[in-house]
Amino acid sequence: MDVKTRWEQLPAETGSMSVFVAEPDGPGPFPGIAHFHVLPGIGQNQQDTAVRIASEGYVVAIPHLYHRLTDKTAFALPGDREEANAASRSLTYYGKAMDGRAALNFLRENDLVDPNRIGVIGYCMGGTIAYLNAAWNADVKAAVVCYGPGLVTEPKPPASPTSPIDLAEWVDCPVLSLSASGDPLVPPADVEAAAARMKELGKSFVHYIYQDDNVGHAFFTADRPDMFDEGAATWGWPLKLDFLAKHLKA
Repeated sequence: MDVKTRWEQLPAETGSMSVFVAEPDGPGPFPGIAHFHVLPGIGQNQQDTAVRIASEGYVVAIPHLYHRLTDKTAFALPGDREEANAASRSLTYYGKAMDGRAALNFLRENDLVDPNRIGVIGYCMGGTIAYLNAAWNADVKAAVVCYGPGLVTEPKPPASPTSPIDLAEWVDCPVLSLSASGDPLVPPADVEAAAARMKELGKSFVHYIYQDDNVGHAFFTADRPDMFDEGAATWGWPLKLDFLAKHLKA
């Protein structure tokens, strides 16, 4: 399916927040997906990922989570590493909740979107933010967490006043977790701990761990040859597309 892309400006405390939008070129209505970006921001790989998902029949919106600090929507690594890290450290639960809700509202108000079929997805830092927004927003029908770090780590106030998994009882939608056994930021033990807590609460948490200790973090990131793994990406793409179709298209 052909895809149209554009940038939108949404109202925010700072005046406005940039949002990258990818829409199927068709009449709809389609499911909507709020996509939460990686630490370097909304770079070309994140845009390409949104387009690929949109081509499957979804309207995808990526909110610029760093808008309170900078208008810069993407950082080039490794050169901009320090600036990107500072932007990441500036995020708070308040900001993640406000920006997530703004992206979800944008989707709900889009004429191409069925407001009853909206999900969230995120990669790395964005994966954890997707999980948080699934807990904070009752209208989220499915959540995909791609190697989201820190789901079961200790709180670090004030930016992270509680561990994300402590909000598990608020998650009322199915969650898919994808990670790799060699990921030092998302070790299998943490994924299993999150899965155990979700199961204890009777929540749907499907998790797949790519079993290759040579594959680490961010294996979907095609523009980072030091991280990208073709085998893991080929394994993971149909898992997330099948999950989204099952819960947002059925």
